[in-house]
Formats: sequence, C-alpha cells, structure tokens
Amino acid sequence: WRTRNEQRLAKLKARFPQQAQLPQLLTALVDSLKMGDLKLLNVEQGNLEPVRDMDQPVLIDGTPCFRLPVKVTAEGRYHVLLTALERLTNEAFPCVLSIQQVDLHLSDPANARLDIMLQLFLYVVGTPSAPASHA
Repeated sequence: WRTRNEQRLAKLKARFPQQAQLPQLLTALVDSLKMGDLKLLNVEQGNLEPVRDMDQPVLIDGTPCFRLPVKVTAEGRYHVLLTALERLTNEAFPCVLSIQQVDLHLSDPANARLDIMLQLFLYVVGTPSAPASHA
C-alpha cells in the first residue's frame, strides 16, 4: 500500500513543471483545445500568483507552487467541449490544472452550438526570484 501511494505521489509531483516551462504549457493548452472541432476564439492569461493554504505558501518538495490564471473563450458543440476538457484533465497533459468556471450559452440552437468561457489555473513550481513567463 505504501509503495503504491508513494509512486502515485511521485507521479503527481512530476506534473508540476518549472515556471520557465509556462510558454510550452500554454502552447499545450491551446493545442489540446484545438484538437477537436472546438473553435478557439481567445486565450488570456493573468499574472502568476503564489498558491497559499491558510496564508502559508504551498511547497512541492520545498519549492513554492504558483498558479497562472487563464481565460479561454471558444465556440463548439457540447460533446466537443467535454472531449477537450477530458484531454486537459488527463494525466497525459503536462501539468496539473484546475477548472474554476465554465459558462455555456446556446448561440445557435439549430446547430446546437455553444459560446464557451472557461476559467482555469495552470500550476507550476519555481523560486520567487524567477521572473514570470508570459506568452
């Protein structure tokens, strides 16, 4: 039991890339969203912010954890959106992310097309002195 859980924890820790990899992570995010018939309209990133728990910094193996807020707007059908979200939350995606909000509005009832807005966070580790990367 312990060995299995230690392996799972090591695998999870490996999914927290360094801050310097943010441009590649944003590219992977966009590529994952574009794989299907989802029409990507815009991707906006916010400022990198430290992750805190009870006003204490979250550390992954002694290294501070940060999150990058990202807002995505797109158009597509519901099943296409679900497939895209599955790709993002799959272990094959190169980092841990959390989906904070999903807004769906029916834009074309005849074709069942939705206006989609996603707000999510990409999580990375690094040192506070490292500059934030912006794509």
